[in-house]
Amino acid sequence: MSATAVAPPAFGDGRADCMYFLMYDSWPWEMRSNRWHYASRWARHLPVVLVQPVLMKDDEPSVSLAEPRIPNARILHVRAAYPPLCTLTTGILQARQLHDDMAAHGYSRPILWTYNPDYLFASEILPASMRVFHATENYFYFERLTKGFIERLKRLLAISDLVIGVSEGVVASHRPFAKDVATAVTNGCDFAFYNTRERDATVVRLGEGWEKTAVYAGNINNRLDFELLDAAAAANPTTNFVFFGPISGIAETPDAARWKLLVSRKNVSYQGAVDVERLPGIFAAAHVGLIPYKSDPILVDNTFPLKAFEMQSAGLPVVSTDLSALRTETGPGLLMASGRDEFVDGVKRVDRRVLGDNDQLIMRQQCLAHDYDRKFDAVFELVTSHLKRDLGISAPGLELRGLASAMQSPEELARLYAPSAPNPPRQVSIRSLLAERMSRIEEAIVNGVRSKVPRPVKNILKKVLKVSP
Repeated sequence: MSATAVAPPAFGDGRADCMYFLMYDSWPWEMRSNRWHYASRWARHLPVVLVQPVLMKDDEPSVSLAEPRIPNARILHVRAAYPPLCTLTTGILQARQLHDDMAAHGYSRPILWTYNPDYLFASEILPASMRVFHATENYFYFERLTKGFIERLKRLLAISDLVIGVSEGVVASHRPFAKDVATAVTNGCDFAFYNTRERDATVVRLGEGWEKTAVYAGNINNRLDFELLDAAAAANPTTNFVFFGPISGIAETPDAARWKLLVSRKNVSYQGAVDVERLPGIFAAAHVGLIPYKSDPILVDNTFPLKAFEMQSAGLPVVSTDLSALRTETGPGLLMASGRDEFVDGVKRVDRRVLGDNDQLIMRQQCLAHDYDRKFDAVFELVTSHLKRDLGISAPGLELRGLASAMQSPEELARLYAPSAPNPPRQVSIRSLLAERMSRIEEAIVNGVRSKVPRPVKNILKKVLKVSP
């Protein structure tokens, strides 16, 4: 972390000077996703800090690392939130680390761009020019999340100046809890990156001797319908099925056996996770692309897979299971299967070699319409419009909207700041050491009695909450 603060360039007529992406800890290994595309584009306008909650010790200082792939962006390691540590305790530590990082780099008007509701406390008490919640998942549909997590999500929506969802279904679930604007900006594709006809040598080699090659490149997890894929492979024995991507979340589940059965077929191979730079060539070398999701409502109504347009950008037509967000996007490059039989038949019929010039032109136009530059332009307008309102710097936690009342109620405190999933929310006694300290902090802020502030948190209050000692 730099010891000398250097004032960064201003943005939005001086109303913002940096952007902190408050994310989960998957940045180093995740594929080029929503977060990558927005971070790389925002970094053209503001310094971007990609926050990763990975530190496991309370006394570990934050660590700032370079992100060489994105100019004007870096990675910041902060305290992780894992059971049995209460997220309120974590929030205090994260807030201190984030504030210290801002001070060290001369930032005073941050935009907090949040994906992870566990940053609630830090987001509430850190003064910011704007708060954005980017909903890439519909957590309201998830079954294994604790009530505490959902309550933190609701609270975060209530203090966010802008809520962006990746589909209309996601926005519909989030809008009732949003403070201000909630709108859908769907995922897109990086057309220029994927628009290639240079074929990947491995896929070409694997396809030798087969009639055609079908490819899936993405996360291999419990969203995939392995039984559907097995049926497609069985019904198309002359088609070579190739899978790329990291495997996660299926160990010791029925899907593990289904995946094992699928890759045991002679016409199926798994090539492991690959660098994103190979994906355009992989798509260019195949004849049909696959989007094989399960028919669960959470996926059908809330998913907008950018891979539908990434594959088409490389001239690869796609066969997909039913996804509501893609129903208006069907055409020569996208077949939406209404059921198993249509998906299996689509794998047999759809082939880049039967596409005409006009088909390729239509695919190109659809991909350009969903290019991430256009998506970013829409979001950029939403952010700058808010900043032009010149509402100033805010810190909802200082205004005690919710926190003050929570400190008076052990049930409310437990509801907001229960340990993270999969542990159930635990009741927090207002007489516990942590709760007593937080109550005294609230009392000190409300009544201005500085002498009541506990010594261990004086520095946090002085710097972050702006309360004099």
